[in-house]
Amino acid sequence: MLESKNERTLVWGIIIFVLADFPQWLASVWSLFCNKPLYQWLQDKGIAIPSFSLLWITWPIGLILLGILVRNSIKENKKPAEKPKIKTEEEKKRELLDELNRKYRPEIYEKIVTIDTAVWRPHEGNPSDVTEIVKSYVANGKLEIRCTIDVLGDPRQNIGKVLTIQYYYDGKKYTRIYEEGRIARLP
Repeated sequence: MLESKNERTLVWGIIIFVLADFPQWLASVWSLFCNKPLYQWLQDKGIAIPSFSLLWITWPIGLILLGILVRNSIKENKKPAEKPKIKTEEEKKRELLDELNRKYRPEIYEKIVTIDTAVWRPHEGNPSDVTEIVKSYVANGKLEIRCTIDVLGDPRQNIGKVLTIQYYYDGKKYTRIYEEGRIARLP
């Protein structure tokens, strides 16, 4: 029913307003129907009335709820602080390699394909790591390999397979999936 934060905030604001002003509102509405004040009419009927105003109860509750509402609104609008990212050794090595390539071989940097992992996976069963085989087909910064059992082996016969390659190109990581029989070309 109340799906957005704005709708919930609006409903809680109305509830707080009604709760805080309920005794005054009730007295005003009562005066439309009777000449006697409500508390006097209730005493005449034999109902025990506290000797203090109900505003002493409803206003503090309303203020507490209003404070909670304001705090939650501020908390929702506050952006979480970004945590510093801790780099792994491999990320540090890759950044260093990228920096060296940009500095000493800028003409080929944009055309380098670096194979991270390659997995030859049957639709049912355990996958085979074929990273070294796929790396051997990289030439001049590009990859072209036929996804067949002759090239990649056959972990399970007579079951369809897919080749999943994770690679880096232009400093970004990509994942490609090729069905058996297709030619994998990167980039």
